[in-house]
This record gives sequence, structure tokens and C-alpha cells, in this order.
Amino acid sequence: MALLKKIILVPIIILVLFAAIYIVFYRGPPKVEFSEDGLIVSDTGEPYEDGVQGVFARTAVRGAGFSFALSLIESPRSAFVKFQEAYWRDGHLTSIPSRLRSKNYRIILTIGFSNVEIDMMDVGEVLEIPSAVVTIGFIDADAGELAGYALRTTPTLPEPGLSGFSFGNYTFFVNVTAPEQHQALYDEGHVTLMRVSRDTWTVDVDTWLAIFQPNTEEEPVEYYVRLSFRMTVTMKTLI
Repeated sequence: MALLKKIILVPIIILVLFAAIYIVFYRGPPKVEFSEDGLIVSDTGEPYEDGVQGVFARTAVRGAGFSFALSLIESPRSAFVKFQEAYWRDGHLTSIPSRLRSKNYRIILTIGFSNVEIDMMDVGEVLEIPSAVVTIGFIDADAGELAGYALRTTPTLPEPGLSGFSFGNYTFFVNVTAPEQHQALYDEGHVTLMRVSRDTWTVDVDTWLAIFQPNTEEEPVEYYVRLSFRMTVTMKTLI
């Protein structure tokens, strides 16, 4: 009888331990807020919450990497992007007027960090992450058409590859290389991650991105745009 109790007790202890670990480390869907002083701001001033009004927001932790995604493609909500207040350059790095209007866009935004363990960060700790990858698709909220796809990656790639997205009725991919002149722009920008509290992080982006505009007859037209925005990401634990 004593042996039977031990056999029954061991699985129960294991289940309790796994439940405790899940409760401590599980984080719910993120809530996202854009700072009002950036070039990308909320359409209503309210945060974006996963599952509310069709908003899709997710985080993923893989080893020492962290990624974040926000999609408004299937939501009536949008983000206001101040393109006409941003700096623009052509492929020769010559300053040019804005190629897109400042208006509401349904965005699909991803940010990826390597060698970052967010739960190991101290409150108040700030990390500048040169290798951060930022991609943003801009869907015109009025016309419902893709207006542009912006990308920040490392200035040197081991080999060309595809970058883009496929979400719902929208699919857009480009062959990405790392032109030498991108290095000069890359060095000007930054992407930083700060832990504000136990459940909250701030991502500060001020960087040049290559932006591709669809062209039905030829390859997508490529420009550069400098976007700065700050977003607060809150992921609550169960306790």
C-alpha cells in the first residue's frame, strides 16, 4: 500500500511542478500602445489588444531570441503613419519628397531580436540591438491596397533571400539584398528594448528602412524612409 501511494504521489508532484512553472512563466496575449510623439501612432489613442476588434498581436520566445508581431489587416482599426514628416531618400541616397501620404494604414508589423532573453532583463535595463530586424507592411485603410513594404535588416546578408508577408488576401515578397550604400543609413539608426516593469517592455525604433512600393509592370520600386516610433508592449503573467 505504501508503494502504491508513492507511485501515485510522484505523478501528482510532477504535474504540480509543471503547473507552477506554467503559472509563473506564462504570459497572456500582448497589449500594444504607440507613443503619441512618434511617426506611427494609434488611430484612436487606444491600445491594440489581441482578439479585440480583429487585432492580431503575438510574441514568440525561441531560445535567446524574441519576436513580436502586430497585424491590423483583418481589423477595422488602423495606425496613423506620418510619412510626410519623415525623411526620404532614393537609391542614390539623395533626399526626395515623401512617396506616401500621411494617413491611416492597416499595418502588419514584426520586430525580431536575437540573443535577447526578455524575462532575464532587469527592470530599467536598456538594450540596444543592432541586429534587430523590423518589417512593416502598409495597407491603405481607404483603398484597401498595399501601399508599401518597409524592411530593416543587417547591412550585410550571407546571401539574397525573400522577405515579405502573406496574410489573408494580401501577399507581397521581394528579393532582398544588402546594397553597400545601406551601411551609411544603417549606422544612423537604432532599435532599443527597455524593461519598464515586470510585465511591460518598451521598444524604441528610430531607423532607416528600405521601402518597396508595388509596381505591376516591373520590380517593386525601392526607396529609403526614416521612421521613428515607440511602442509599449504589456504581457501579463497569471500571478
